[in-house]
This record gives sequence, C-alpha cells and structure tokens, in this order.
Amino acid sequence: MVVVLVRRLIAGALALCAAAALVACSRPAGRGPAAQPTAGSTTPSPAGAPVPGATAAPDDVWRTVEDFPAPPAEWWDPGYIVSDANFFDATSMTAEQIDDFLDRQVPFCSLWHAKSENPNDSGLPYVCLRYRVWSIPAFDERGENGTMYCQPIAPQSLVSTGVVIATIAAACGISPKTLLVTLEKEMGLVTDFWPWEIQFRSALGYACPDSAPCDPDFYGFVGQIYWAARQFQVYVQRPELFNFQPGTTASILYGPECEQRGDVAIRNAATAALYNYTPYQPSRFVVEGGKGGGPCDAYGNYNFWKVWFDWFGDPAADDPSQARRLPEPTR
Repeated sequence: MVVVLVRRLIAGALALCAAAALVACSRPAGRGPAAQPTAGSTTPSPAGAPVPGATAAPDDVWRTVEDFPAPPAEWWDPGYIVSDANFFDATSMTAEQIDDFLDRQVPFCSLWHAKSENPNDSGLPYVCLRYRVWSIPAFDERGENGTMYCQPIAPQSLVSTGVVIATIAAACGISPKTLLVTLEKEMGLVTDFWPWEIQFRSALGYACPDSAPCDPDFYGFVGQIYWAARQFQVYVQRPELFNFQPGTTASILYGPECEQRGDVAIRNAATAALYNYTPYQPSRFVVEGGKGGGPCDAYGNYNFWKVWFDWFGDPAADDPSQARRLPEPTR
C-alpha cells in the first residue's frame, strides 16, 4: 500500500492499492493522476471551518508518514504486526473521540490555499478530513450464500467523519484505529492540511490494484471505509480463499516489482488480513529507518505498524502495562 507521501509540489504517480484482490501497492509515491470530485459526496462543515483567505500552514506543521518516528528495528516482527484484540476492537473509539483525534492532527487547514501547478491538484476549495461532512447510504451487502460480513447500516445525512468511521467500524467489527491508521498510510488523509479530491476518492486504496486502474464503482470516501472494513472481515471469515492465513508460513515479496521474498510465520488473523490487503513485507533497509528505497523496499505494512505505534501505542500489546514505548526523541 501507499505509505510515503512526498511533498505536494513533487510530481509522482499516486500508488493506489487493492483490497478486494490479492495485490496492492507499497512504493513511496507522490500525487497521482488528476481526478474529478464525486458530485455531492462532500460539503464543507458549516461549523469550525477556516475562513476564506486562511494562509497555508508552515511546512513543518504538515507531517507525512515518512516523518513519523521509527520504532527500534529489533521490535519489528513480520509475523505479528498488530494483535487481534487491537485490530478488531470496534468500540475502541467513539465518534466524538475520532473527531477530537482528527482535530488534533491538523492544527491548520489550508482551505483557500493557492492552487499548485501540479495537474493532479483538484483546486479550490481544499477541505481537510476533519471539516468534511458526509452522507452514509444504506449498506446491507451479502456475500456467497447470504453471508453477512457486516451488519446492515441505516442511511444518515450530514454526519462527521467520526460518525462515518464509528458507524462502519461497529457494523463490521473493525477497530476505528485500524481504519484511521489505514487512511494515513494509504493517502495521508488524517494529517494532510491541503488534501486533493483524489485522496478521498480512493481513501483506503480499495479496488485499486498495482497492475490496473482503480474500479470507479468503489470511488468515494464513505464507500472506501465500508468496503475496506468489510474486506478485512472477509479475510478473517473465509481465510481459505486467500494467500495468507494465520498459523501458516508464507513466502512474502519485498515489493510489487521485486522478485526477492522471505518466509514469514503469520501468527494471527489481523496480521494475515494486513498481508492479504497489502501483500508485501518491508526489507531490512525499511525496518532500519531507510527512506526512499528501491523496488524491493515496500513500506505499506511497516508504516501501518509505525503509525499505530505513534498514535495509539504498541500495536502488538493488548495489556498497556506490557506495551513497549517509543524512545524519547533526541534533541
């Protein structure tokens, strides 16, 4: 999956990622091909939004995934990225707590920032994730033989991002923290103070394989949250359909354009789900804090682990008293 967002004025292909299929992206990327906003999908929040003419936030305020502190390399366990209890705890955050969390991540929102020369830039107005309001359609998707991977969701109008995430998390049995971290490691949406519509269109990289264009049937922020959350449950409930299963040892590539691979003993369902969503493991270069890298340096699952550590503590520890804590930054 996409994991390193480079600065806005650096041109680059937006690496979007598959969730329904067994392939996904992992290379660091810049902004991608131009996209048109989905009509009616979002409106600026009437409360608390920046006033017209607000200045751009200073560069040192915008923190991308590459800016998150790297935990010690020896802590990385490719077979146990996040515990099942943490990954599937649907009650870990309320809608209000999610909205408060989003408020803290973006101290400035450049709603009226001058449009850049990059053709991918969707133009004014730029509305940060924390200021967006959404309409949730009715969801009652059934799988084979009527299997329900998520409980039915009733429609709601003009709700906050926190309500969207909390509602879908509860229906699908996925932690809101899982969805927030995935939003960040995919499109940087949680911390981006100048987001483009293409980031919302494929917010979690669902139905965007490495080797093909994204499926437009799955465009849109709310749908991306729902289908990604549901897909994580499909991985858990139908493991026999997928390449990576808990309790097995799998040979996992170091990147989508890399022929090198290494064996990983997958120890739990959450870690298997992450590899099915993003089927690459980080190289030693990545785990030791390397930035940039080459075709055999995938960042997706490593950055999921790194962002979780920074935001919510040790992803592998169910008991806070047993959690590892990041070293204090050197000054």
